[in-house]
Amino acid sequence: MINLEIVGVIIEIIGTITIIVTLIYILIQIRQNSNLIQRTIQSIRTQNQQSITENFNRWREMVLASNNAEIWIKGLNNLDELNRDEHIKFNMIAGSFIWTCWFLYQLQNNEGFLPDVNNALFRDLYKHDGYRKWLLSNENLHTDNFRDFLERVKTSVGSERYQIGESSSLTAGIY
Repeated sequence: MINLEIVGVIIEIIGTITIIVTLIYILIQIRQNSNLIQRTIQSIRTQNQQSITENFNRWREMVLASNNAEIWIKGLNNLDELNRDEHIKFNMIAGSFIWTCWFLYQLQNNEGFLPDVNNALFRDLYKHDGYRKWLLSNENLHTDNFRDFLERVKTSVGSERYQIGESSSLTAGIY
């Protein structure tokens, strides 16, 4: 006859081994999932960086098309000098640029992506009278946190302005 104590000990040993094997399996799965999540996050960051680059490139193409560079420079300096058609083109170029800037701002807040570039970029925006006026006239289109950020930049720039003909990142095509 089989001793019930021995059977009980064997069942406990089998149960303990099963728990240990299950825990090892779960740890392996957690490690694999963590690695997958890290690779996915890195892939998304890379896609976001590529998207910003593509958006800035599209903006550059808009500026370089036809006589848009002249309109861009003219509008940066003084919106009031633009005629109706030029104003429409400037709005399209400026709108494209600010959405790219907004995306860059979001990445800066969420991922710490290029904070120095972002701050310098927005300071340049506010140093151009025309773009400053355009930004102020379109403030209601921005999210509260982005509007607050723009207000802080505007305050930090104060009365500092580029002179007509003075080069900036926006006229030199750095972004």
